[in-house]
Amino acid sequence: MRRHPAGALVLRATRIALAGSLGCSAGVSLPKPGSPATLIIGSWDLDEGCGGIAYHCSAPAALSEPSRYTFSTTGVVTAFRGDAELFRAGYTIADSSADRGQEKRVTLTIGGGPLVDPRPLLVRFATSDTMYLDEGCCDRFTFRYHRVR
Repeated sequence: MRRHPAGALVLRATRIALAGSLGCSAGVSLPKPGSPATLIIGSWDLDEGCGGIAYHCSAPAALSEPSRYTFSTTGVVTAFRGDAELFRAGYTIADSSADRGQEKRVTLTIGGGPLVDPRPLLVRFATSDTMYLDEGCCDRFTFRYHRVR
């Protein structure tokens, strides 16, 4: 039985396309389970903010921070105060560089400029349901959020 040359070409092209698609999907970098980029997905309610020169803690009503953040898998965060939406913007999570023996921390940046959130926040997870956002500078306020279930 003799093969048709066109059939062999179709089979060869199918194999090449399949190998190419497998190679492309293997190169995609997805967040690792348990990484900050994965843990942050979902809604978070503010519990308290602590810091300042005299170091004190305040309830959410006394703070100007959003009382809820909702982080999506598409890189968009929505911020609320009560039921009112404050803003919707993009966000990124990246490892910060460690200088002069300081510990390396993960940095959350919301928005692209001073109209939304001009400061990068250091992010730390005490558990998968407790997140701390730290100004990392100046009055060094740290805001504790809990996951909304």
